[in-house]
Amino acid sequence: MSDKPVYPTLLHRLPSEAIKKTHYMVGDPGYNDQSLYELSMTKGFQLVCPVRRYKKTNEERVKLVDFYESAPGQVIYSRRSTSIEPLIEHINTN
Repeated sequence: MSDKPVYPTLLHRLPSEAIKKTHYMVGDPGYNDQSLYELSMTKGFQLVCPVRRYKKTNEERVKLVDFYESAPGQVIYSRRSTSIEPLIEHINTN
């Protein structure tokens, strides 16, 4: 089952103090969805997921690909196990 439908609920359950301290939320490929990127930006942080470039990739997606493939993007993504997965576990147990 995809985690995409759960993501908005997870964000709404986060305490505002946590949101203010968040710069990036890291997720697996299942979170790669334009609406989730946009929702994250409205909350003030960037969602980082594996993103691929295709022949007709639009400009907004190219920016996501470029960031994900950059050195900072790879460092941020390497922290995935300390970002979204514990968040899901925390919210599901509360």
